[in-house]
Amino acid sequence: MSANSYHIFSERDADGLNAVIGRAWLSTAKIARKAGHAQTAYSAMLQAQRTDTPYSFIQSAKLVKASGEPLRALQELNKALEKTNISIPSDVVDLTLDADPEITKMRAKVFDY
Repeated sequence: MSANSYHIFSERDADGLNAVIGRAWLSTAKIARKAGHAQTAYSAMLQAQRTDTPYSFIQSAKLVKASGEPLRALQELNKALEKTNISIPSDVVDLTLDADPEITKMRAKVFDY
């Protein structure tokens, strides 16, 4: 949508339009990621972030995970959650702290609900 099109709408309407456009970009990112079109998904996700679409960081993390970097995806989610001030419950166990995979596996078994 061109910048000139925004002048037709009032400021309030433009905010609502931005929200709709952002959600459309997020949907495009999701569909492209699931279809295996990583570059299209990445571009759409950047457009969604540009319009300050809430929770666009989730699609970003899913895209990073789909590219084969699950640890980096978790790190991005943690950073985004810290920025949004969403509290993480105290009963969450961080299994990434232990360097020994056996200890991690044991902790996972202990806290498996």
